Amino acid sequence: MKKVISATLITIALAAQAAPAFAKDPCETVLCMAGMLQGQGTVDGCDGPVKDFFT
Repeated sequence: MKKVISATLITIALAAQAAPAFAKDPCETVLCMAGMLQGQGTVDGCDGPVKDFFT
């Protein structure tokens, strides 16, 4: 039982230290990436959000 509790505490501690991801504008990124998925390529004004997605 102590091993399970210890493993759980270690998992929680590691998850708490994970680096958060910060997107500049997630909605804009999703819309631009959807356009690329549909075969439209990079639409005007989507260079920044697409670059943000891949960095």
